[in-house]
Amino acid sequence: MISLKILLSLFVLLNFIELFAANANKTQRTGIVFETEDTNKNRTATHNRKPVLDKGRCDTNSELLYPGDNDADWVCDCKPSFLFYPATQKCYPAYTKGPCPHGEILTLSHQSSVPKCEKNSCDFGKVRFQDSCSTLNGEEGCKEYQKIIGRKVHLVVDPTTLQLTCRDEDDQFKCANNCCIGSTRFYYGKCDNSGRQ
Repeated sequence: MISLKILLSLFVLLNFIELFAANANKTQRTGIVFETEDTNKNRTATHNRKPVLDKGRCDTNSELLYPGDNDADWVCDCKPSFLFYPATQKCYPAYTKGPCPHGEILTLSHQSSVPKCEKNSCDFGKVRFQDSCSTLNGEEGCKEYQKIIGRKVHLVVDPTTLQLTCRDEDDQFKCANNCCIGSTRFYYGKCDNSGRQ
């Protein structure tokens, strides 16, 4: 009696496997195939799409909606010059207090993908730049540079290197289309060394 039950179970199982295999072959014959990677090697990862501000999907204070690998794929990630802080799962402007205790600022060393809080020797809202305390996004730290080039520049965080530098406002967001150092994608290893996704 037991052997008959086993045989019947095997028969049902084999019929199920045959039915499944027939449907799989039918799907392949109809041409429905799901690629595991992009077959167009000449296409850029963003398909020439640019990041956008999306108030419905992303934190508008710290994130932009970046294009992903597929046409319909978009991902919220840190704005340029912002750092992804894993403990809070949020983005904060580099060289600001962010999630840090009073008297500290959020920075990212060259050897790490994880930002850390470090002591700020300057007053709140200022950072050390060229041996003096200057206001981030202010002009006072860049007066000598302004004299040389003849126009106003501001002390900003370079979005490519995350180093403090004097820049024209127009040049501040040059890595917006790429995978910026310090971003969520950078933290999770989704960028190559050149900052591309």
